[in-house]
Amino acid sequence: VGDLFTADVTFRALDGGGSFDEESYYLPRGVMTVVDVTDDALFCVLPDEKSNSFTVALSRLRSRVAAIIGVMTEGGYGIAEAVFTGIRSSMDPASYRDFKYIGAAHLLAVSGQHFSIIIGGLEVLLRRAMLHRTARNAALITASVLYMGLTGFSSTVLRAGIMMILYLASYFFRREPDSVTSLFLSVTTITIFSPASIFDAALLLSFSAMLGCLVARGLFLRGF
Repeated sequence: VGDLFTADVTFRALDGGGSFDEESYYLPRGVMTVVDVTDDALFCVLPDEKSNSFTVALSRLRSRVAAIIGVMTEGGYGIAEAVFTGIRSSMDPASYRDFKYIGAAHLLAVSGQHFSIIIGGLEVLLRRAMLHRTARNAALITASVLYMGLTGFSSTVLRAGIMMILYLASYFFRREPDSVTSLFLSVTTITIFSPASIFDAALLLSFSAMLGCLVARGLFLRGF
């Protein structure tokens, strides 16, 4: 991550047909075109030059955290790294195949549920440490931003993260948090900065599921 290289390449449009639909896969990720290396002999990594952008720094951090988790959970077949950071490269192929076979492969994709569990667990620890709510909310907002970056700002984590930040920030503005408003604000913010995310099935499913939960919760509470 962060290596700079030169190559002789050819630009081409995304392919919408075939066995792999590039348009459906890449457009939601903000990729508009493809570059093919035309001659491997002309590919050259520049060893003395590195990219030090914010995105690269976060990618390096993800790799380091995944490596640490991998050492801590030795023999865990890479499941912990996948759940906490979204990196599945170290997963045992047989283990990943089993997850797909039982229809539970989505559990390995970092989602809003993972985010809520981790931030919620951190809040429990801060409460037990008797930290004042102002300091606790500030720490949780910081942790939310860091975890969003750690997971590569995936759309589902962004949705949950922005909702969490709005919920925590409402304390500082002395306002009652509104989950439905927070949900729409989070998705609106994501689509403003990444218009192609409206094609992202993961974001659409995350938004629809969360909206369904909020509506059902309202109906349930009114019923009782």
